[in-house]
This record gives sequence, structure tokens and C-alpha cells, in this order.
Amino acid sequence: LLAIGWLVSQLTGPRSGTLTVLLILCTHRHIQLSTSVMIGLPALCVAIAALVPLVLVRRQTSFWLKLSLIAASGVLFGLALQIKLWVMALIPLVMVLCAISRPGLRRLGRVGLIALWVATCSACFVCAGMAMGGFSSLLVTPHLAGSLPYVSRWAANGISLATFLVQDLPVTVLAIVGLVSAYARRDRRCMLGVVTLISALAFLLNASPSWHHH
Repeated sequence: LLAIGWLVSQLTGPRSGTLTVLLILCTHRHIQLSTSVMIGLPALCVAIAALVPLVLVRRQTSFWLKLSLIAASGVLFGLALQIKLWVMALIPLVMVLCAISRPGLRRLGRVGLIALWVATCSACFVCAGMAMGGFSSLLVTPHLAGSLPYVSRWAANGISLATFLVQDLPVTVLAIVGLVSAYARRDRRCMLGVVTLISALAFLLNASPSWHHH
């Protein structure tokens, strides 16, 4: 929570960061999620930590320090993927942060910047897997081996997601208002929220999740 609050404060200001943490604490399922300390939470913590270097890039002036931070982010995300592959839902968000952090790295190019992150992330993922003696099926199989047909799964998951959004209606409304306001001001940071929402929906609609762990 502190990392998320810090990330938001760096991108949009300290008041926004504080409000974000308070809103998360007030959400309907926060306590239930916090007591479900299984492998998902450590994976998410490391994945969130991987976003921190991407935000710090904006403050640096040294080209090589910027590259080092991008590489550090890739390494951390590779470790997060080894804990639980589900965090790959955050990869689109990483791509947007890479694009936003691009100033000062123009000679590398947007494609080169993303390629550097993907290369370090992949190398870390493979090396960590080899160091631990192989790749566990637990990275892939949990919550994916559902017996429902795709259409039925989408419908069931869609109803569950809609229920969660209604349970936290004030937060949902604030999120919508914030995205619309940012889009109206042509603030490219609104893409962070849009991309996160779309990727999360795409993954959760196609999954067979244990909802109290999501």
C-alpha cells in the first residue's frame, strides 16, 4: 500500500497518493484480501516494487542510470513472474510507464526501451527458474483449469466483477470521474488507469479465480 501510494504521489501529487491509500483501505474486500496471505500477495508486492524504478527514471539525468533503472525493473518483474505468473496482467501498465518515462532516452527509442525491459525481465525469469531446478506448473495452472465453457465463464466472472464494482460504488464513480477528467485535459497519465482496467478485465474474465484472492 505504501508503494502504491508513493507511485501515485510521484505521478499525480502527494494528495492523490494519500487519497489512493485511504480509498484502498476503505474498499469492501480489503480486509478479506489482506487475510488471504497466499502466494498472490508476495508476487504482487514484488511486481509493484518493479514499477518504482520506472517512476524514478523521470527524475534522473544520467542516460546510463536511466538504463540501469529500466533493467532493475525488468529483473524485479522477472522475479515476480516466478512467484506467480498472474502478475503478467500488469505488463501493459509497465509498457505505458516505459513510454511515459522515455524523456532523456530518445536515442534508445521507444521500441529499444521496451526491448531492454523485456530482455532483462525474460533473462531474470529464465535464470531464476533454472536456479530453482526448473519451472513449476503452479506458475500456470492455479485458477486456470476451470470446467465451465468460455461463454459461461465470461458471464459468471462478469457478474462477479460487476458486483464488486457496485459494492465499492463510491470508488468506482471516483475512478470514472478521474479518468474522464484526465482525458478531457488530454493528460496521457489517464492511460495508466485505462490500460490497467482493460488488462485486469481481460485476465479475470478468462480465468477461474478464487475471488477472495483477487
